[in-house]
Amino acid sequence: MTLRVAIIEDHIEYRSILREEIDAQEDMACSGVYGAVPGAMDAFKQASKPDILVLDLGLPKVDGLSAIGDFRVLLPQAKILILTISDERARVLQALAMGAHGYLLKTDPIERILRGIRNIACGEVPMSPAIAKITLETFRRFVPRDDVAENLSEREIEVLRALAEGKSRKQVADLLSLSTHTVNNHVRHIYEKLQVHNLSSALKKLSEGGLT
Repeated sequence: MTLRVAIIEDHIEYRSILREEIDAQEDMACSGVYGAVPGAMDAFKQASKPDILVLDLGLPKVDGLSAIGDFRVLLPQAKILILTISDERARVLQALAMGAHGYLLKTDPIERILRGIRNIACGEVPMSPAIAKITLETFRRFVPRDDVAENLSEREIEVLRALAEGKSRKQVADLLSLSTHTVNNHVRHIYEKLQVHNLSSALKKLSEGGLT
């Protein structure tokens, strides 16, 4: 299956490079490029919907951060990958809390960005090392409440912490000496217990004090 990737990026040169790199891949194609949120919104209402939306935050007219919620409604099946220059803690956590499925930086190598697009399509949460560090530090500031601790096992907390670092499920399995199947079961149980559907929502609970 070819992944349809839309880009919202106001920097013309960077947008062009990113589009060329995406179109050069056998398993993905750029379905549209836009310089601002309003134009993208209009296009998505009329054209086919992308599988992956690569979204900058520092955009003219409408900030990308404030548009995440609208895109989640307009493109409920699409995964939103933030690709920006900002590694400010508040914006990172807010983007994840609003439902972004991954967060990469423009300073990342293009190989990491392309891998991030593939990973996000498979349900992973791609993060730049600097972003993973922020989420991990945030996680470490929280200790499970008694009622949450009763629901989450120590192993489940270990899995959640590793995922918060930006590790893939396979990497978590290797780290904890588990099978990928077991990790998938842990993730499913974590989501059921926290009443969420993805890691972004779990991190949202963290940032809102759901684990405090």
